[in-house]
Amino acid sequence: MANEFNRLKAMIKEKDEKILQKEEEISTMQPTQNNPQFKKLLSKSKDLYKENMEFYNYSQSGTLENLKYENGIKDSQIDQLMLKLKEKELIVNEQEQEINELSESLCTFNKRIRDLEEELS
Repeated sequence: MANEFNRLKAMIKEKDEKILQKEEEISTMQPTQNNPQFKKLLSKSKDLYKENMEFYNYSQSGTLENLKYENGIKDSQIDQLMLKLKEKELIVNEQEQEINELSESLCTFNKRIRDLEEELS
């Protein structure tokens, strides 16, 4: 019975120590001016707030809308340039085809000229 009592007493003491340890951990986590974690979180919060306010002011000034409009214009210009590029590619392809046809005709004429020269000689 004394052993059981001592075992229970030791368990209670261990639990009391764990409770004290957890209370210390909680006290270091509480937001106080001297707590380094609190200072770090407060600094980060201020930075995020400042960034959000800058974005808000930026969006309210119409600059964001202007950028969206300019982006739309640039997209439209890109589309127009792509169309012009496709048109030029078609023209180049047509000209290459004409060159090939002329080259074939020239070869045919050259052959015909040689044949005629042979007949005349």
